[in-house]
Amino acid sequence: MVASGDCPGQLLDRHLDPLARLISAESGAIIDLCGWDGGLCSAISSMIPAAAGACNSHLIGSERSARANLEGADWEVRSAFGIDRHQAGQFEIAVVRAPYWLGNRSVEVLVRAAWMSLAEGGLAYLCGQTSRGLRTFARMLRSTFGNISNVRAEGGSGIVKARRERGDPPGGPIFVGDFGSFGFESGRRDVAVARHPAVFSDGVLDNASRMLIESLPDASGRQLDLGCGSGAVAAAMSIRSPDSLVTAVDVSAPAVEACRETMRLNGLANVDVFPSYFGENLADRNFDIIACYPPFHVGPHVSHEPARRLIQEAARLLDAGGTFLVVQSSAQSHEALLESCFADVRPVASSRSHRVHACSEPLSPTSTPG
Repeated sequence: MVASGDCPGQLLDRHLDPLARLISAESGAIIDLCGWDGGLCSAISSMIPAAAGACNSHLIGSERSARANLEGADWEVRSAFGIDRHQAGQFEIAVVRAPYWLGNRSVEVLVRAAWMSLAEGGLAYLCGQTSRGLRTFARMLRSTFGNISNVRAEGGSGIVKARRERGDPPGGPIFVGDFGSFGFESGRRDVAVARHPAVFSDGVLDNASRMLIESLPDASGRQLDLGCGSGAVAAAMSIRSPDSLVTAVDVSAPAVEACRETMRLNGLANVDVFPSYFGENLADRNFDIIACYPPFHVGPHVSHEPARRLIQEAARLLDAGGTFLVVQSSAQSHEALLESCFADVRPVASSRSHRVHACSEPLSPTSTPG
């Protein structure tokens, strides 16, 4: 199996064998609504080579791994959280391997998406860890489908299933644009930010992003929100610097969709939003201002590797006379890395829980110490 190290799909792979065996006893098109690296679909294909369906992964790294693992098999790999609109009613089997670390609202969205993806009479399987909310998720399945049965409980994990009966679609949002928005003020202007439960800090402007926004200069030129999330920072860049050209990128499909919706809600036309795996598709030394709040988790586990990669990419992407603004939480300590990537690193804002550094004079890889 090809696996993406910055994606947490391996945390769900403990369910692959029992789940694949259960599904292999059924027939019809299958959709894995949180498919990650395609492990479940690969396992099913190894048992039934003619099996077909869809593997939806919402992170670029996991989507690419799924494409590699399912090459030559009759599976469609899509970049989506849950389902795309055109996938409604197209499957006989839907699978939700609950990503508990994204929170209950995200799992609830996947359960509703499972109902929407199924033809009448189709089966939904939900699996998870009993110590990580499985009973709560099973109640979500019952509430959405009206029926539920336990099919397996072993080793701290369980699998439950439900059948889609005739009836109206479940209430509640599924797609970006359905979740509404929240607001904050930037430059004496109210800013609306699109919501999605699978995107960091849904429904509130977190303190780190607020500090980063307050540290932004009023500047023209090219600006980059590296890891844009729902687009609060990119929107602030556009409002503070209306003559600038702003680019916003993220590895997450719902983040990119939410960021685009944020720009639409605010009528901001000078922001280009697209998916990017770290700094892919962005030319070297191309930006005057780069802002970033690097993550420090992969799934539920602390990992600083994605943050290190983003900082190194910022050094590659920043113009010689530009400024990189990076905010860190108290759980992060990247000063040594910043000083190895930039000749000038200086603190510009701090609180009890966060600090912002302004970095300039990017060093080329050959001149980077260490």
